Amino acid sequence: MGALLALQPNFNLAQVQTEPARIIARALKEYGAYTCDTAGWNAFYFSTEWSPNGRVIEEFQRVWGFPFVMEDLTHP
Repeated sequence: MGALLALQPNFNLAQVQTEPARIIARALKEYGAYTCDTAGWNAFYFSTEWSPNGRVIEEFQRVWGFPFVMEDLTHP
């Protein structure tokens, strides 16, 4: 726990299929992310916050047209 994980500097962001995923991948490439264990099972989470435009997960739906949290993992 507490390890900093990052994508390698030569990771090709163009291979990522959606713009929201490219935004996350770019952040992981440039800044990385720390691991923590609060899920209780094999899962991963991204913390979101309130922005000036409201709640990020609601803004995500409005901007990108699909939910931030998806139960269907086969969705492209």
